[in-house]
Amino acid sequence: MASVALLTVTGILSQAVGFAYRVGLTRLAGAEIMGLYQLILPVYSILLSLTSVGLTTGVSNLSAWYQALGDRRAIWQVRGQAIRLFFLLAALPCILLLLFSDAVSVYLLGDARTRLGLMLLVPCLLLTGELAEALLLRDRTGLPGGHDGIGRDGPAGCLGPLAGQGPLPCHGGGRSRGHRPGHGPV
Repeated sequence: MASVALLTVTGILSQAVGFAYRVGLTRLAGAEIMGLYQLILPVYSILLSLTSVGLTTGVSNLSAWYQALGDRRAIWQVRGQAIRLFFLLAALPCILLLLFSDAVSVYLLGDARTRLGLMLLVPCLLLTGELAEALLLRDRTGLPGGHDGIGRDGPAGCLGPLAGQGPLPCHGGGRSRGHRPGHGPV
């Protein structure tokens, strides 16, 4: 019961902070700019979901798993494969968006002023996707993937097929119950 109350209070606080943020942003930028922002944001969300589907969580999970096994080389291999897959997934949508930004802004979004914002989505996507996770954000141990170095992973996710293995179990801390070093996931 206490956890339900905690989740409820946290949800209410999150909504209140979001409300205050929107009010402040609207006052600073104005209603017109906020309207353009709200036209562009769904395009960004779609691009982000197309390119980063499970990659960051998978890298976090596998990094923690391989760190628990003491295999630093495998961590870097997962990182490299995830970066390559991210660029492979991002290339086509980003190129199409750059080539057809004028048509998307006028015919799909209904406002030609959104064109610049659409073009700026490409670098934003690259900075907030797997590239940022793998290259810019490092944990205290120097390992990529968002593992915080004290036994907690990021959100659970599985990237086993990307690393050339079957799906790994999603768990926290890089170790599951009954794990023995040198043996696969239990």
